Amino acid sequence: MLSPPNPPERKLPESTQSLLLSSQGFDWRGIQLECHHKPMGEENVISLDQLHLICIETTQRPCDAHKWMDGKFQSRPIIHGDIFVLPEKVQFRERFEGAIDYTLLYLDAEWVATVAQDAIDPDRIEILPHFPKPDPFIYHSGLRLKSAVETSSSFNQLYAETLALAIAVHLLQQYAGRKTSRDLAALKAVAPSRSRLETVTDYIQCYCDRNLSLSELADLAQMSLHYFARSFKQQIGLSPHQYLIRTRVERAKQLLLQNDLTVVEIAHRVGFADQSHLCRHFKQLTGLTPNQWRS
Repeated sequence: MLSPPNPPERKLPESTQSLLLSSQGFDWRGIQLECHHKPMGEENVISLDQLHLICIETTQRPCDAHKWMDGKFQSRPIIHGDIFVLPEKVQFRERFEGAIDYTLLYLDAEWVATVAQDAIDPDRIEILPHFPKPDPFIYHSGLRLKSAVETSSSFNQLYAETLALAIAVHLLQQYAGRKTSRDLAALKAVAPSRSRLETVTDYIQCYCDRNLSLSELADLAQMSLHYFARSFKQQIGLSPHQYLIRTRVERAKQLLLQNDLTVVEIAHRVGFADQSHLCRHFKQLTGLTPNQWRS
């Protein structure tokens, strides 16, 4: 059997990589998003400290690629929607035969370890490198995070952090080695008191106009992020983000009865980024636009 070729030894060309989009301006806990375009003839060389990397392939045109990761080699065409996982401190190099597009999700390794504490001993798990393969959950989650950045809204923090938490749990469940035998479902036996979650719902009711974060709500409930998000959904029947949206829409209904307020003013008063943001969620929940409901 032929051995895979060694990675090229030549010096890499100066990068002309184009960063198309970034979440750097948003205060998302645990995750960052970047969208890139790389011209033909360039190479990717990556090794990260304290960060796990998920790459989502978004190239639409045919393009062959050669990847070296953790001492292994793979040569295959880039397939739109595939993802690959690069854990912290693992060496990665890629050569490709055409211009490529991709989305990167950077997950803070320490934050991922805290997520693992609910169900997995973080000292006994290890995120493993994986060459490209289909993963619809991460692909669509990445698209949602990208959309959150594209709206350029400061009001998407809870939504983005909820998605980030789901991605971290998925990463631990599907891409980690040396898992413990402890079942995630076993934690259901230790349900938090209803009053602790009612404190959170009351808080959301009072401050629905603010850009609430998942970590802020979890701290209020005195729970870890994963345990809080899962317990909230089990007992309230909605995710924290869904509950916040419903609360804002209910508050908007009350303000629509005051004819001296415009829909734009109401949108800002209840915490939506703009009028279209309010109208979209209002119609999803009521079947009517705000003006139709008001009339």
